[in-house]
Amino acid sequence: MAFLSKNPCGMWRIQWKSPTGKRQTLWLGKVSTRDVQATQQHMDELIDASKCHRSCSRETSVWLENCSADLLNKLAKAGLVELEASIPRPTFGELSEFYQARGDIGESTKSIRRYWETSIVQILGSKPCDQVP
Repeated sequence: MAFLSKNPCGMWRIQWKSPTGKRQTLWLGKVSTRDVQATQQHMDELIDASKCHRSCSRETSVWLENCSADLLNKLAKAGLVELEASIPRPTFGELSEFYQARGDIGESTKSIRRYWETSIVQILGSKPCDQVP
């Protein structure tokens, strides 16, 4: 069973004992009590599933699909989930370079689009395209 605790700064953490008997901690940070309690319920499910060598419930699977990458990495580091091999996600700059290298686009079109592409790349930086709002 996972236990919740909150430090004086308002940072939440969940602690549990691993199958080897070692205490593990997952820091959640400053989040709402409702979110922490929901996370605790799913953590209990994941801990039980890992101890019994079974898959987790559908509800927890859906929750995992909607988790942030940061939380998934923390869960994977704790050994509660396995991350799938990630597909490389291109940045806008990489897509722009690929587009400019195409042979079916005229030079005038490329020069016009190069202007706004450089501006957008300066704004977005090296963020993957799927992280751009």
